Amino acid sequence: MELIKWSYSRRNEVKASFDSHPNSSVRFRRIKNYFTYSADWSLADPIITGADMEEMELLLNRALGFETAYINKKQKYQNQSKNGK
Repeated sequence: MELIKWSYSRRNEVKASFDSHPNSSVRFRRIKNYFTYSADWSLADPIITGADMEEMELLLNRALGFETAYINKKQKYQNQSKNGK
């Protein structure tokens, strides 16, 4: 999967398109880094799965320079889930 294009749509929100789902647009909101907020899914594209959304988040954060913060936050959240906190 590759990020085709992205643009700011409003404050702390980015709209992006990906080659695996070219007819659908995905909106991301920023909370220190960008996370999936919503998707305008097109019937012409395959269903957007949770794994697809995680990869989209990683690609967008990488393009915007937030990759390290995104990975650290993701790992911290996963460790807290494993410890039951």
